[in-house]
Amino acid sequence: MEPKTHKVHFTLGENFGRVVVGIAREHLTINLDPNKALATIMDSLVGCPRDIALGILSGELIITTDTDKVSVNVSKYTPDMKDLYPPFYIEEWAGQQILNMREDATDWGKALNRLREAIIDADGEFNIMVSYDRLLRFFYDGDSENLIDPFMDGSEDNILANIKATINGVRKFSELAFRKMAVIEWLGKAYPGEIPDGFVMPHQVRDLNTQLSILLFNDKAVKAEIARRKYRDNLLDNFLQSEREIGETIKRGIQPVEITDNYDAGWLSPSGVFYGLNGEYANMLHIQIADALMQARVIPREADCNADVWLEENGWVKIHGNIIHYDGYSQNPKVRITEKQREELVRYGNVCHRGLLKFGYKFNLISMPIFSSIEPLMLGKLFEL
Repeated sequence: MEPKTHKVHFTLGENFGRVVVGIAREHLTINLDPNKALATIMDSLVGCPRDIALGILSGELIITTDTDKVSVNVSKYTPDMKDLYPPFYIEEWAGQQILNMREDATDWGKALNRLREAIIDADGEFNIMVSYDRLLRFFYDGDSENLIDPFMDGSEDNILANIKATINGVRKFSELAFRKMAVIEWLGKAYPGEIPDGFVMPHQVRDLNTQLSILLFNDKAVKAEIARRKYRDNLLDNFLQSEREIGETIKRGIQPVEITDNYDAGWLSPSGVFYGLNGEYANMLHIQIADALMQARVIPREADCNADVWLEENGWVKIHGNIIHYDGYSQNPKVRITEKQREELVRYGNVCHRGLLKFGYKFNLISMPIFSSIEPLMLGKLFEL
């Protein structure tokens, strides 16, 4: 007996275009993932070129449902469409993010000052109770995350809970600030002229990270102030020195380097060739390397996307210290890690990081023997979100 088949009919609603754009802008402004924002539009409109998708994302172009209810039209935005198709004001959004970062960094700075005063009042020492089971787990598997119960310090103001909440809050805020600045930089490249030159990381955010560093020193108030000044000066000196060295490297023309020389950041090609630079996070090393590769024509000049995006889409491994990122498995079709890349990563992990590397945005900690033995078809799971 043959199985029954049924015809399924569907139609596109009038709101189809607005829904797609709404989801794409949510990926851009909430999830801070511009590549996923573009993919939302391009996947919904099969065959949609990148420049058209950029126009739709910004609101310069709009999607409307055709009268047949199964196809769509893309047309030019006009001011009378503002209510139904509100445009995305790039400069306004970016400016608001920077303003928010300034205000939030100021608030977190005040919280750190209060915490610093409490630590100074306690002479930097705390009596901490640790339950035996947590202590045993720490010695067994190194689980320090749950070693200390912040509610077991016995103090009336529960200083340990305040320390944990403040430090974690500052760290997460700083990570979010860098992600927002990465999106603002992406917008500046994708939409030339939309982002003013002065839209840079607010000094309040940089100062906040300097403040946080003070708490890493086991000193009282005077020593902490000395350490702060030294740290701030060293941070600036390191940044400027790195910029000079990076500039010289790029001026000479970027060349392959030995991966086991332990560069701060780099890109590993599908053929196992490694390009790396040393510097601070603020030097935006991966972007600088990618731009240098385009200047050297390792990346074709006709590439229709940012240089770092091209590398991600074409199977290059992104390395930052002991953290390994790879976007090939999210491409369509998938671009798999090559065996040559795997060999180089194993060498790098063994020589530079005691045989352990962290993979993907989940920071999966994997030993090199295990990484070497994973079946090629299963490697993509290390990079799943």
